[in-house]
Amino acid sequence: MKKKDDDKELPLGLKERQGQFFVLGRAGLDLYPHPEGSKIFSAHMFRSDLGGSAGNICVSLIRNGFSASLIGAISNDPAGKFVKEKLKRYGIGIEYLYETDGRMKTSLALAEIRSKDCEVVIYRNNAADLYIQEEHLHKINLASAKGLIITGTALSAEPSRSVVFELVKVANKEHCPVIFDIDYRKDAWSFEEAYAVYKKMLDFTDILVGNEEEFSVMFENENNGTWVEQIYPKALLDSKIISLIKRGKKGCSIVSKSINKAIDIYQVEEKKPFGAGDAFLGAFLARIAEGKSLVEAGKSGAASAAITVSRDGCASSIPTKEEIENFQTVRSRNN
Repeated sequence: MKKKDDDKELPLGLKERQGQFFVLGRAGLDLYPHPEGSKIFSAHMFRSDLGGSAGNICVSLIRNGFSASLIGAISNDPAGKFVKEKLKRYGIGIEYLYETDGRMKTSLALAEIRSKDCEVVIYRNNAADLYIQEEHLHKINLASAKGLIITGTALSAEPSRSVVFELVKVANKEHCPVIFDIDYRKDAWSFEEAYAVYKKMLDFTDILVGNEEEFSVMFENENNGTWVEQIYPKALLDSKIISLIKRGKKGCSIVSKSINKAIDIYQVEEKKPFGAGDAFLGAFLARIAEGKSLVEAGKSGAASAAITVSRDGCASSIPTKEEIENFQTVRSRNN
């Protein structure tokens, strides 16, 4: 780790490295009930957008001024082609996006644009994104990459799981920072299996990202709400990892050997609760890659998350760097 002061503990090489970000995981088709605010069962029609955590993180990185490529797989059918075209329009690299045969399907999400009683239904039966093959790895050059971001759902099944572990081993060998977004989905696999696999990932991780529930899964704690005080210091405070704990309306915490800092949220009129975490992570990593402090990066991420939940859609709602800076400037004047 390179240390400048308590506020600027930066992952090895994230600023100095000249390449692009690689994000491994799912991109999918999102459908939103229309008129806006409708429940899924009462919708007259649906509006489409790019979705999926890895796809959204790529969008956030690009809108914050960095290049990003998706490592993943999509189905060779109209839904997969929709996702591929959307990725290209957002400027996301698709050289490492692979097509599966007709048996595997691209993820589909139905998501309500509602601040309360918001339901999200995700269809991932025989999910295409879990069929990344090890033979694809030789094309991925991590020697100069800005960073490798792993979204945790990619660990939920084979062959994707083995591909992830092979890739993070290469990343560590090449001193490429590994960012692990826990991204726990209880419908994807059992708590016990997730816990065991997540623990293995800690050995390869430089930045660990998740919400309170996901950190509870990481550390097998069933008593939600006390893990920060009781489990976190013992498990990670003396490790090399920088942890970013997203705490919803309570903001987020950045914790490592040399920093334990809470970042407040920006209050906005919320349209929907999803998309904030992906927007946050992209802006957070972009600011670190520019040499900003962890706290500055956290505040930028919080602004990005606030703007995202105040808009409809998912990928299309993620703000640019200029929008984030303007938002922060206006908020600072009003405080």
